[in-house]
Amino acid sequence: MNWRLKSLKLAAPVAVLLGFMSIVQVLSIRQEAQTWDEGTHLAAGLSYWKTGDYRMNPEHPPLAKLLCAVPLLFMDVTLPFQFPAWQERNEVDFGAYFLYTNRLPADAILFPARCVTILLTLALGISIAVWTRWRFGAAAALFAVALVAFDPNLIAHGRYVTTDLAVTLFSFLACIAWEWALRRKTAGGFVIVGVLLGLALGSKFSALFLIPVFVILGFARRPGRKGALLTAGIAVAVVVGLYGPGGPGLYWQGLSQVFAHNKEGHTAYLLGQISQKGWWYYFPVAFLVKTPTAVLLLCLAALFYARRVVTARFEYAVMAVPLVVYSALAFGASLDIGFRHLLPVLPFLYVQLGVVAARMPRWLSGVLVLLLLAESLSVYPHYLAFFNRVSGGPANGPTYLLDSNIDWGQDTKKLKAWLDARDVHRICDVYFGEAFPGHYGIETTPLPGNDEVEARNSLDCVAAASVTPLYGLYVENDRYSWLRQLRPVAKVGYSIYVYDLRKRH
Repeated sequence: MNWRLKSLKLAAPVAVLLGFMSIVQVLSIRQEAQTWDEGTHLAAGLSYWKTGDYRMNPEHPPLAKLLCAVPLLFMDVTLPFQFPAWQERNEVDFGAYFLYTNRLPADAILFPARCVTILLTLALGISIAVWTRWRFGAAAALFAVALVAFDPNLIAHGRYVTTDLAVTLFSFLACIAWEWALRRKTAGGFVIVGVLLGLALGSKFSALFLIPVFVILGFARRPGRKGALLTAGIAVAVVVGLYGPGGPGLYWQGLSQVFAHNKEGHTAYLLGQISQKGWWYYFPVAFLVKTPTAVLLLCLAALFYARRVVTARFEYAVMAVPLVVYSALAFGASLDIGFRHLLPVLPFLYVQLGVVAARMPRWLSGVLVLLLLAESLSVYPHYLAFFNRVSGGPANGPTYLLDSNIDWGQDTKKLKAWLDARDVHRICDVYFGEAFPGHYGIETTPLPGNDEVEARNSLDCVAAASVTPLYGLYVENDRYSWLRQLRPVAKVGYSIYVYDLRKRH
């Protein structure tokens, strides 16, 4: 009875924290156009439901796409199967055509799908609260949930139709269920683990990091041959079920594409440099500049309080092993395209930091939580562009990172509002994304590059440039470096820089 009473007392503050997170997610996402991948994922997910054909976007497993597409099954939308992109398997064009030529506006299609991801984010927060309360106490649980609720990175990516939040949720659930099953050693426990492992593997291929994690933890608390085989068998069955007929072949096809992509590399940006193969230190730098200041301070405090916190208890290993394994694999990857790929480690980190915060003087823990809240509120509603104050904040973001770390094409609607407030109706631009300005009523002409000297000298317009191409990523020969020499009159959402190039007559 006492345990239940304490749990009820914890429920109210957890509800407030997660309620805050959901509110800012809903209010902020209403102001954003689609990000690069959302149209692709959403159209692909709906096509899976409608046809059972998994031709679109095989580089990602289907679960997150299927879940986000569920609301669309009850809406008056159609898939453009007559569009050549379907036959050509051109997922980007297919997604853009689906969003911007449908019976309903793109925003009306996107919002309910994004709400599915917000619900998954809520489920993550609740899972962290329940498990941490169970294993480490109410204070640790409350601090862990506060770290989740106020983290601008989780707020940002917990609103999009992408795979990142789903794999984060199901990877965490699979690990805590594995810990529970290894203690109980019942068939039912291993079945639950198998289901959750299958859902994680069906969310994103990066969830394969769970296999070495399960093996390492299994050495400490042996599941037995039957338990291990039951878990593996159920996980495979879930993955196959998500794909339907041809499941193993489709999964291997997608995984092969990921391996090929990783081997080939991906054009990436870090600290002003561009590379096809990436850098081993990409994610450490991303962590240092994108992680909230209060969390970095808590990480430092963890070193001081380690002796008071760390013991031989198995639940500490359950939080530490996934963090170490995933980080090691991330450092060796060639796909350095965003902090979002570190999201799966955050639940494990935040549970441990919640334990640390619970061992610290309460006034100090409270100050750090307030610092985290203040830094989170300061970037509203531009959560994707968050950079901590230590790094100079979001205005200084392109010094360190580009692409999904700051600019994923999300600020077209904000640009439209900025232009309307100044009675500007036509601009010259370079845009990075799929939420085309023309869809939102912005007339555009292309910005000339470095070698088009005459065209540059004759410009008489307001210019808008997405920071990704502005700083040379995904464009040849740093095409727009001439524009970086000028001072922008505004930074819309921190991802679109605006320049007044109008000639004064």
